[in-house]
Amino acid sequence: SNDAIAQLQAMNPTSNANRGIDGYDSVTPLKGIWRLIWTSALDVVSLGANPLAAPSAIYQDIRDPPTAVNIIDFIPRVQTLFPPSIAPSTLVRAEVTTRA
Repeated sequence: SNDAIAQLQAMNPTSNANRGIDGYDSVTPLKGIWRLIWTSALDVVSLGANPLAAPSAIYQDIRDPPTAVNIIDFIPRVQTLFPPSIAPSTLVRAEVTTRA
């Protein structure tokens, strides 16, 4: 909700956290690799509809702004249903490069 977002903004010690993301400022607070823990973005949420593979982790690499690399790790759907002793660990990584 908007109240929750406002409360989080109030706790953020970094004003203008997206500064430099366009590549025009030497100070970029968001510079780094970030793991996505929640989203409502349909293009990301729909990845879970695949019957063969499930997204296991999603990252955004912003080490070289204005370029960002979206990284999506997929695992076989069967791996989400059974313990590692029955379904051995397998990972496929997809990377998509975008520009701010």
